[in-house]
Amino acid sequence: MTVRHGYEVHDDTRCPTLLGSDGEVSCEDGAPGRGDTGCPAFEPEGVAVGRMVFFRVRMDRGMNAWWAMEEESADLHRIGCVLLDEESGDFGERAAEYLEYMGVDLLVMDRVVLDERWRGFGLGPIVAAEAIERLFPGTRAVACMPGISDREPDRELGPEEWDRFTARITAAWARVGFEAFEDGVHLIDPATVVAEEALSVLREDFDDLCRTWSNPGSGGAAAGSLPRPGSGGDENVPTADVSSSTPPATVTDLAARRRAATSSPHSTP
Repeated sequence: MTVRHGYEVHDDTRCPTLLGSDGEVSCEDGAPGRGDTGCPAFEPEGVAVGRMVFFRVRMDRGMNAWWAMEEESADLHRIGCVLLDEESGDFGERAAEYLEYMGVDLLVMDRVVLDERWRGFGLGPIVAAEAIERLFPGTRAVACMPGISDREPDRELGPEEWDRFTARITAAWARVGFEAFEDGVHLIDPATVVAEEALSVLREDFDDLCRTWSNPGSGGAAAGSLPRPGSGGDENVPTADVSSSTPPATVTDLAARRRAATSSPHSTP
């Protein structure tokens, strides 16, 4: 799933005309309507701001969802161990008591990663909340495990720094409506209004942020501009547009294909 900024956008940071100029120059080829015949920095479908990965775990397909999550990834396995019963593959006793019985499936928010120049605006919670709003119908729970998903490869984090980053991420996902459950797993119960109310607040905050940065009198950039790397958040913020060319991955379906190829002993009828 991709998060994009606007339509018919000119990305100044990739424009050969602007990058090759020492003075104030405008790029006429980047004007709306030029499309592929104009500047290569012109993006008719908008600029990618980040990416998100969600898994929808089908709980009613006659397969053991616990084993499916175990085979897919270590992170999904950890969530499965907390929420599901290993033998039946259904929600475990503690999770079943915690959740209202509204839907069937389990939706897992696996990754939310914004490109570096779009970080620092508080966009993560709003784009995640908008995605969940579109994906959660039919689910009994939405789960995540707050943590760092895009670490710098050459940077080692000490225990205190790791805890500090994790606490900040946890606080961000709390704004979406996630509540601590067990062993690092956080949940949204779709049967409650917690996520709906959180999304309403986030949309109001996002609208305020957009007005602030698009109003030259408030110190923001001119409407339509893009943040530049290293700007420290002194440029315009993007329009929240969550798009997806494919549905979220279905974990049990992925595991079923692998079982068919490997004859895994964990398969169920």
